[in-house]
Amino acid sequence: MKGLLQLSLLGLIFVISILFYKSYFFENKSLTQKNLINKENQTNNKTTIKNNETFDPEENEIKKNQIKNLLYKVDYSKNGKYEIKAKLSKLNYVEGVEKVSMIDVSAYIVDENFNRIDIVSNNALLNTDTYKTSFFGDVYIKYLDSVITSNKLDFNFQENFIIVSENILYRNINTKIKADNIKIHLLSKEIEVYMNNSKDKIEITHIK
Repeated sequence: MKGLLQLSLLGLIFVISILFYKSYFFENKSLTQKNLINKENQTNNKTTIKNNETFDPEENEIKKNQIKNLLYKVDYSKNGKYEIKAKLSKLNYVEGVEKVSMIDVSAYIVDENFNRIDIVSNNALLNTDTYKTSFFGDVYIKYLDSVITSNKLDFNFQENFIIVSENILYRNINTKIKADNIKIHLLSKEIEVYMNNSKDKIEITHIK
């Protein structure tokens, strides 16, 4: 009888031990898994913040490279002058050549005969080595008694001519012209109007 009682007690202790072990082990395991998930979430959040923190300084660095109200003045011949300014500019270096990207641009060119050409555009790209300039985006040109609007204007500083292209509308006192290209020679004041395809016709309208 005594042996049976001892055996029963041992069995009860064994069952209690198993229940305690399972309860403690699985509860700890659940807590451990929960902690791991929380740590992973915290790590992911830190990574996102870090990415944002590394992105913002890059934007700030770009802003530091920007120049407000930049102005270039050049005397390109005995009487010729060229001035270009922009509300916002950024310096770029392409194969060792400094190029300036400009926003909200205005410029003027004075030719050998003191005739002035005024140019306004949304954007421009200036080569500071050759002073060749491309204006683009809502280009407005005023020259003598004429007004020209287009999408693009290229100023060849070294050869003293301007080529206006893309969606051109030329107006003077009594004429309106639509064409693909207008070339203005700054020294001779000669103006060439022509199409990309020689078979296409220039559209001329007389204004009364």
